[in-house]
Amino acid sequence: VLIFDNSWTSMTGHQPNPGTGVNAMGEPSLRIRAENIARSCGVGFVKVVNPLDLNNTIKTIKEAIMYDGVAVVVCRSPCTLQYLRELRKRGEKPDKIVLIEDRCVGCKLCVTQLGCPALLFDEEKKKPIVNRELCSGCGLCSQVCPREALVLESKLKEEE
Repeated sequence: VLIFDNSWTSMTGHQPNPGTGVNAMGEPSLRIRAENIARSCGVGFVKVVNPLDLNNTIKTIKEAIMYDGVAVVVCRSPCTLQYLRELRKRGEKPDKIVLIEDRCVGCKLCVTQLGCPALLFDEEKKKPIVNRELCSGCGLCSQVCPREALVLESKLKEEE
């Protein structure tokens, strides 16, 4: 069983839910975690992963598939809209992806494997285009790129 938990009820306008630790009045409340419910039901394999860590998520899902019995993997990462809203409140900006053009071979994996709204493919140049206004800085595209052509700005600065 895969549970995707971004801690918000998205379809209805970002209201808190029992997993947020905040009640409908915005007051602190008991936070109910899906993994605790699974364990209390006797599930033997329960793991929580950050879905933005692609390799670990894939590894954990494979372990869950191989487990003999009911397995639960909770993929937990903040709602992107909430994350960006919190950054703005603090006066911060998200990390952004940068394309290092000479590394890119135009394989399109970043575009075809993710469906990220910040990535388009320029058929003339045979390279992806990063829409920096839409990029949330999650870094998934950098993990998918086999040539390390898409890099978070913070990591690029570390390389220098």
